[in-house]
Amino acid sequence: MIESLEPVLKRWDETHDAIVDWLAQFPEERLTWSPGGAATSAGRILAHISRANRVYASMALGEPIDRPVFHVTNREQAEQVIAQGDAAVRRDMETLREEDLSVVRAADWGPLGPLVSGPLDSLWFLEQMIRHSAYHLGQLWYLSLLLEDSGD
Repeated sequence: MIESLEPVLKRWDETHDAIVDWLAQFPEERLTWSPGGAATSAGRILAHISRANRVYASMALGEPIDRPVFHVTNREQAEQVIAQGDAAVRRDMETLREEDLSVVRAADWGPLGPLVSGPLDSLWFLEQMIRHSAYHLGQLWYLSLLLEDSGD
């Protein structure tokens, strides 16, 4: 791996480890539980994180976008999806060269929210993958708090 990606991999490891830690503490039987309304279950959030990570990695590599569909309804599936995602991110980071990091991959980005103006390079997509995972990790912990407060 190129030296300039080492801090990115460190942040990835920290975020990945935090998700693994969260999963170890979350009740398996509640992975499909939703607090109601349009709120998403923990299993669906984990599936979303994993799918988005593949999209961000595809963009960083300049490859056709990979949009796998994941279903997470139990701990084994959750662990598999998280482990496969981690292995793919590591493999992808290993393939990047220094000159790849500054290659513009998109003029802008906004698949589900506000438009981010570019140009956006490979490094931006790797960093966004980490930001996105950390954002949803906060949602996962919030679901944990809701369960705690409800006495379930």
